[in-house]
Amino acid sequence: MSKGEHSDAALPDGPRQGSGHSPAWRGVLRGLQILLPILVLLGAGLGMRWMLQHRVRAKRRKPKQRAVMVEVTPVKLGSHRVVVKAMGKIRPAREVSLHPRVKGEVLSISGDLLPGGLVDRGHVLVRIDSADYRVAVRQGASAVKQLEADLRLELGRQAIARKAFGLLGDIAKKSSRDLVLRGPQLRKAKASLEAARAALRRAELDLKRTVVRAPINAVVLSRDIDVGTRVTETTRLARIVGTDAFWVELVVPVSQLRWIRIPALAGAPGARVRIRDPAAWGKGRTRTGRVIRLAPELEEKGRMARIIARVDDPLAVTDSHRGQPRLLIGSWVEAQIEGSDLESVAVLPRSLIRDGDRVWRVDDRGRLDIRRVTLTYRGRNHVVVSKGVSSGDRIVASDIATPVQGMLLRVLKKRAPFGKGKAP
Repeated sequence: MSKGEHSDAALPDGPRQGSGHSPAWRGVLRGLQILLPILVLLGAGLGMRWMLQHRVRAKRRKPKQRAVMVEVTPVKLGSHRVVVKAMGKIRPAREVSLHPRVKGEVLSISGDLLPGGLVDRGHVLVRIDSADYRVAVRQGASAVKQLEADLRLELGRQAIARKAFGLLGDIAKKSSRDLVLRGPQLRKAKASLEAARAALRRAELDLKRTVVRAPINAVVLSRDIDVGTRVTETTRLARIVGTDAFWVELVVPVSQLRWIRIPALAGAPGARVRIRDPAAWGKGRTRTGRVIRLAPELEEKGRMARIIARVDDPLAVTDSHRGQPRLLIGSWVEAQIEGSDLESVAVLPRSLIRDGDRVWRVDDRGRLDIRRVTLTYRGRNHVVVSKGVSSGDRIVASDIATPVQGMLLRVLKKRAPFGKGKAP
């Protein structure tokens, strides 16, 4: 067989078109090209679904609640006397400006008539020249004696006139009877004598008034005259203040008046007041007084009520108060006014009251109980709770950033009950 000849024995049966495939095979291949991506996507989707259905899920654990550590104050119910704290100013209960009742030159002045001097009632303070007044007394006494003699003479004439009237009988008219019996002359004599006696009493009073005495037990505030000063009725001799009692004008909120016993009648017992002046007396020293009046108007600036308390023997000059601190007029003092007694109440620090009328309480499960309470009295440092708490309750004294009802608490420390052992 020559090189250029082809052998048909090595070829397969069927039509031959070079090296290409038959049309059937090409259709199969085209179908596979379309179907294969679909099968891949379908398999991937089924596999993903299987993985999602059979994945291992981690169990979510409930977070453990952490307890907040707090300090607590135990509640103790009992009786409590309301004490209203106030500030006040010392004022004189009686202040007298001394003026003479007569004119004249000052001859002598008592050695006690100096600022701060203590004088008793009736003590001689000033003597005024009395020479002119002694002369007036002698003149008045002489005039009285003369008119008394004139009256006796007129009474003698009256006796003669009655005898003459009896002799006339019916001849004298009734209308002229008074003239015949010298009635006008008698009345004039009596009136003149009475006027002379009144003038004498006036002269004696003027003589007595040349000696100026202390009208009350007093301490001298100021002296305005000296020996040789010529005084008249308008001249002020001195200013004195009574030492039997001073007043303390206290300023309190109107809302606290209901706790204070204010007497409606003079002499009735008022609330007891304990007065302190640490700057002047030192700590722990006090004086005691009584509420006597409520001023009828409020203070202009703060619209506060003004209560008047009386302190007896403010300068401690009597034996019963000797050694006690002395009150100074014009000084500002602290005061505690004893008020009404409250029963079955709890006294708590103001810091334990939250949002105006609530407390944070630790319940039996150790959780926070935010409870509303009834406040009967609000003081500067404490409050009195009448409803909402019971004996043995534990009130949270610590601050909690975000308090939530029922949150877990852990009691770290207990504080002593407020006011234990002393009045708040």
